[in-house]
Parts: sequence; structure tokens; C-alpha cells
Amino acid sequence: MVRSILIGCLLLGLGMGMPLAAQDNDEYDKWKDMAKEYKKEPLKLRDKIEGYEKALEELEQRLSAFQRDNQQLRSENGELREANNEMATEIQRLRAELEALQEQMAAPEQPQFYVQLGAYQYFDINHYFQNVQCMQVQVDDRLNKYVVGSFYDLELAKRFRDDVRKLGIDDAWVVSVVDGERVTMREALEQLQASGQLTAEEVAEWLAIFPE
Repeated sequence: MVRSILIGCLLLGLGMGMPLAAQDNDEYDKWKDMAKEYKKEPLKLRDKIEGYEKALEELEQRLSAFQRDNQQLRSENGELREANNEMATEIQRLRAELEALQEQMAAPEQPQFYVQLGAYQYFDINHYFQNVQCMQVQVDDRLNKYVVGSFYDLELAKRFRDDVRKLGIDDAWVVSVVDGERVTMREALEQLQASGQLTAEEVAEWLAIFPE
């Protein structure tokens, strides 16, 4: 109701209360005629005001709907941004795992050490045993080489070799294997040094124990 009164006063004021110097004569006459018309027929002024009110109400409703849609879009945008950040973090984690796996696959196999009991041309243990446990028979240069155990700890391999020698097998010694191939002790020790498991001084000490 207050809004109606204000709008009515505004319309009447525009037609009656504005100084003549502020507008053209034609504009003045137009608003004067409108004021006379509304004075004679106030219901017409009421209808006009109600029309303005209805249009204003529709605009307010559209504005409220726009604000709700805008708020919803902001919320959805925030959820999408959060999901995008989570996905980026997961992709980064998977990429790091993939790189670590690729490095692991590209890295050379850890050297293994075996205790060789001997190398014999005319002795074949398979004539006496089947499926010998913890023992491998490697044939090289027509020699049957018998190796026992599989160690990644060189100190443990050395201790086992010492115990085997105490049993009377004086030819027992430690051999090294990388990727299924025999390598020299120096090559195996240098690989351990390259991977940071041994220092140069430790390599020299082991080479003194296992001379080539």
C-alpha cells in the first residue's frame, strides 16, 4: 500500500509539482492533462499503479530466481573444482608410482651370491640324487659346477662358504650372478657400490677377501 501511494505521488508530482522552467511546455501540458485525467478517474491511476507493482513483483521474482540459479551454479562450480583437484592429485600419485615402477624395472637385478662346492669333469651328482634341494648344477666348459644357496648378503655367503670348507670341501668359494649370468666379483661389487649399498673402501676390502 505504501508503495502504491509513493508511486501515485510520484506520478502526480511529475505532472503538477515540477517547475515550468525544468521542462518544455508540451511536456508540462502532457503531465497536467494526465493529472486532470487521474483526478477525474482515480481508478485508472490505481490500475496503472497496480500494473507497475505487478511488473515490479515479476522482476523481483525473476531476480530471485536468477540469484538462486547463480548460487547453485557457484556451488556446482566449487564441487567441480574440488573434484578436479582430487583427480589431479590422484593422477600425480599414479604418475609417481608409474615412474617408480619404471625405474625399478630398468634397474639391474640385485647381485646374488652362491657357494660353489667344486667343478668336476667326471663327477655327476645326478647319478645319485634326483631333485637336489638347495643345490644347482651349472654346466660350463664341460664342467659340472655345484653351487649351494642363494644369498643377497655377501657376508652371509662368506660365512656359509667358511662352514662348507670346515666340512672338508676346500674348493668351496663364492661366485656372483646378475640377471642369471655369471659375473666377476668385481663387477658385482661395483654394482652394489653404484646402488649405494657399498662404499669404495668396502669394495676394496671385499676384493681382498675374494681376489679375482
